[in-house]
Amino acid sequence: MKKELIDGFRRCFEGYTRAYGILGELEEDDSGKMQGRNTVVKNAVTDELFERHLDGTGNGLRLIPLKDNNKLRYAAIDLDKKQKTTPLKDTIEQIEDKIDKLKLPLIPCQSKSGDIHLYCFTKEDVEPKLLMARMNEWASLLGYGSAEKFPKQTSRLSEEDTGSALNLPYFDYKNTTRFAINKKKRLSLAEFIEFVDVMRVSKEELKSFKLE
Repeated sequence: MKKELIDGFRRCFEGYTRAYGILGELEEDDSGKMQGRNTVVKNAVTDELFERHLDGTGNGLRLIPLKDNNKLRYAAIDLDKKQKTTPLKDTIEQIEDKIDKLKLPLIPCQSKSGDIHLYCFTKEDVEPKLLMARMNEWASLLGYGSAEKFPKQTSRLSEEDTGSALNLPYFDYKNTTRFAINKKKRLSLAEFIEFVDVMRVSKEELKSFKLE
């Protein structure tokens, strides 16, 4: 595949560089949700890992958003049908309508199990406490206050602590079921990379965010 697509996708998901997660073979659980065993590998994150993910070869890649310097360039809200307090009841199109109405800087993506991940991407490194405070606020505004957020921590306890990992979208990008939408339209990988740059927010915008 084209190197500019790999480079562009990797720029979107700039996270920890010294470890990553691998998603094992998917199987359907009792609830009908697709699940796979998650394994953390303490090796460098390489272009080859991104290429294999996008080509759909090998296992799906899971990245750790919390960077080596304990800062963030992206975070996510995980809307899950199996969440006990606020299970996902909306379609991805209905979630997008809520996001647009509230003017939130979030990009909705289908997840591997048919649930929804809402991503926020930033223009520069930001303090995790700032970004995650906003993600908690926005999840509540959307009606999913108790939804899981990634990363789950705002700092590492030690050098051995890697942090929480999350599955990336666009696995097997030509035939993917893990895609983002914009204006109800399914985005190609190239369109997603462009849309991320459009939707990035600055540290100051996060600090000053208010509902209109």
